[in-house]
Amino acid sequence: MQLQRISAKFYLADPRSLDLAKITPVFHRWIRAAAVEGMLIDVATYAHLPDGPGIVLVGHEGDYAIDMSEGRPGFRYERKRDRAESVRDQLRLVLRLALIGAAKMIDDHDPHGPVPIRSDEALITISDRLRAPNTDAAFKTLRSDIEAVLSEIYGETHVMIQREAGEPSAPLRIRVSAPKALSIAALASATVS
Repeated sequence: MQLQRISAKFYLADPRSLDLAKITPVFHRWIRAAAVEGMLIDVATYAHLPDGPGIVLVGHEGDYAIDMSEGRPGFRYERKRDRAESVRDQLRLVLRLALIGAAKMIDDHDPHGPVPIRSDEALITISDRLRAPNTDAAFKTLRSDIEAVLSEIYGETHVMIQREAGEPSAPLRIRVSAPKALSIAALASATVS
C-alpha cells in the first residue's frame, strides 16, 4: 500500500518562547545552504492564522514547518510526493526527515537561541482519506507498521501509540508517546544508521 501525505510533528518544549518572525530567516538560510534533504523552494508565512500552518518551508517532495495547529506549536515534516514502496518505508522516511529537521532547528536558530523541541511526544498524520480513513479499522491495519518503525527509532524506550478520535472526514491521526525518549538529536542519529 502506498499512502499519500504523511506527516510527523514533534512539539516545542516551551511554546511561549517562540517568535515566528525569527523562523522565516532560518528557513531562508536552509534554502541557500541546502541544509535539509529535498528540493527547497520558498518560505510561506501563515503566522496571521491562529492554529494554522505557521511558517512553512515549501519543498518539492515535502514541506518543513513550525506548525501552530492544535494550539500546540511544533516542528512538522509532511511528505507530498515521491513516496517509498511500503508503508514502513514511507513512515521511516517521514520520521527520519522530521527528526533531522527538528534537530537542525534546535541547532540552527540563532542569534536568538535554540528552539527546544520535545522528543517524548509526536503526532503522525495520514491525510490519505481514501487508503487510510479515520477509522479504527484503518488504524488497526497500519498499527504493526507504525510500531515497527517507532521501535527502530526509539529502541528500548517504551512507546505507546493511540488513534485520536475525531470526525470521520478528518485525517487519521496517531498520537505517539515515549516518556523516557532520548533527545531529538539522538533519535535523529538513530534514523541514519
